[in-house]
Amino acid sequence: MIDRVVKKLDAMGYIKNSADDWAIKYAYDRSYNFIKAETNLKKIPRELETVFIDLIAAEFLDYKRINDGEKEIKQIQEGDINIVYADNNLSDINKFISTTRDRAKKELLSYRRLRW
Repeated sequence: MIDRVVKKLDAMGYIKNSADDWAIKYAYDRSYNFIKAETNLKKIPRELETVFIDLIAAEFLDYKRINDGEKEIKQIQEGDINIVYADNNLSDINKFISTTRDRAKKELLSYRRLRW
């Protein structure tokens, strides 16, 4: 499963390095627990594997975004000081994260079980 997550990240333009192993495992555990909590299932069904992979990628990118610091200031100019950060890639990452989480919640609804 981790290999498929790495391929997903690679397809999105993120190149994994050896320091990312822990963060990917953390994102895996967090996504796994999220799906189990949302559905009340003991195992994740095969039909939800793509949702699971997308959630892991989103959690990983969110973790990296938070720890690397958000740099999305577009422009501040005062006197001789000029700060222009704006990284369009960060906006795309934020869209991917929010879209993936919203879509996952909708797809998980059909797998939800009641707990007695």
